[in-house]
Amino acid sequence: MLKSRFLVVVCAVVALVASLTFAQNGSTPTVRADVAPRYGLHLTNANGMSLYLLTRDAQGASTCTGDCTTNWPPLIVKGAPVAGKGVDASLLGTVKRPDGSLQVTYNGWPLYTYVRDHKVGEVNGEGLGNLFWIVSPAGKEITKEQPEKKVQISKAEMDSLMAQGKTIFDSICHVCHGDNGEGKIGPALDGDPNVGSTFFIVNRVLNGFTDHGMPSFRDQFTDQQVAAITTYVRNSWSNDYGAVTPEEVKNLR
Repeated sequence: MLKSRFLVVVCAVVALVASLTFAQNGSTPTVRADVAPRYGLHLTNANGMSLYLLTRDAQGASTCTGDCTTNWPPLIVKGAPVAGKGVDASLLGTVKRPDGSLQVTYNGWPLYTYVRDHKVGEVNGEGLGNLFWIVSPAGKEITKEQPEKKVQISKAEMDSLMAQGKTIFDSICHVCHGDNGEGKIGPALDGDPNVGSTFFIVNRVLNGFTDHGMPSFRDQFTDQQVAAITTYVRNSWSNDYGAVTPEEVKNLR
């Protein structure tokens, strides 16, 4: 009985999502607007993956061809692109690429995805080369993060997270990042503004950065442990960015 009720709920949710996904004219939206944790509302494709503009394109034809498209696949469409919720349909258009395919444009900017974005909400291509930027629903590049508010927890909770985080840091992290976050074979954490982003630091601990030698701790650390080590790094030495809670880690895992 419980399994049956669960399936009913799941089906209802799927139906609701489908009704929202199939936007104007009964078609799946080509471009929609979603929220990135550090940047707010920005354009995404039908699957919720972040879309970027390339400033070299200067609101004209795409200058990203050949090898460039290996990392920056153009958003291709057959026919007219469809606007999803939060998108200004009048700003949507297309431009013909050298191979004859149609690339979606927004406010004249050809749109791209980034191959290193693997999950909804990721913006790993943001600012790369000072050329690629995510795009606002107004059709402008987004170059600044939204200020992040400190999470308010009790002193006892904060002290507990800091103590647990210090134990983890001293046993694992100091080898690469230095006893005082000054950096060794890994980058310095003291004074690094990136650690002030909950989204950035939690994802870095969970998923690692294998290209630069940092392993993933997703399967090794609990939500509580990730909250502890990230809270410790964000509030040690000269850093003062506030706590990360286990609930936030769970939502980002």
